[in-house]
Amino acid sequence: MKDIEKDSTHELKRKLSACQKSYNLLLKSSAQEQAKSKRFTKQILQQQEEEKKEISRELHDEIAQLLTGVNFHLSVLSIEAYGAEKSLHNKIKKAQHLIIDSVNAIYLFTKELRPVILDDLGLIPALRSHVKDFIKHTKIPVVLDLPRATLDINEFSQIIIFRIIQESLNNIRKHAEATQVEVSLKKNSKSLHLMVKNNGKSFNIDRKKCPGMGLTGITERVKLLNGTLAITSTPKAGTKIKISMPLPEGPNF
Repeated sequence: MKDIEKDSTHELKRKLSACQKSYNLLLKSSAQEQAKSKRFTKQILQQQEEEKKEISRELHDEIAQLLTGVNFHLSVLSIEAYGAEKSLHNKIKKAQHLIIDSVNAIYLFTKELRPVILDDLGLIPALRSHVKDFIKHTKIPVVLDLPRATLDINEFSQIIIFRIIQESLNNIRKHAEATQVEVSLKKNSKSLHLMVKNNGKSFNIDRKKCPGMGLTGITERVKLLNGTLAITSTPKAGTKIKISMPLPEGPNF
């Protein structure tokens, strides 16, 4: 009887050990797949950002300059046409105004697509410029709390943080009906802490039920930086997005 119990116990232990090994293999496989998916997502975003950078530079440096040149020639033509019919002058002026409007639209588009200042001066000046434009176009005041010095993080991380704040402000502009916004980015020895808060309308924070809020994109970007995301949205209190991102040693961040 004791031998039977001993054999049963041994068999149970063997099965438990086999189950544990299978479980460990599944965990390892899952971790590998997640890492592979993360690398793939990062590669896609990097490629998209490079394409945006190229298009933005092309529009800013080539197309806008060409239109500015056309406007100059129209100015010369206007002077040469002095004494001609008033209708001709009006047509030239109208064409000049259209060109000026087109150039301004290109500059606004390039700022949204990939601001030149982000590549030339870094994250902090780019955020200050973006928030300034946000205030100008929405008339919503923003309390901005950013580090004075340039953050010592790599280019990809700077782009990701910029996109998170950009998307958060776009959501506020489109959906919140807010009258006050706060944006802060703080760094300590081990992590970065980002907060975007507004006093507007609350919403259901379920990503699946709010596909137009851009929360999926924000969530995926936070994951790429190994960060954590917390969103609170309550009636009459507005919405707060808090993100914490570790600062690992080495150049990967």
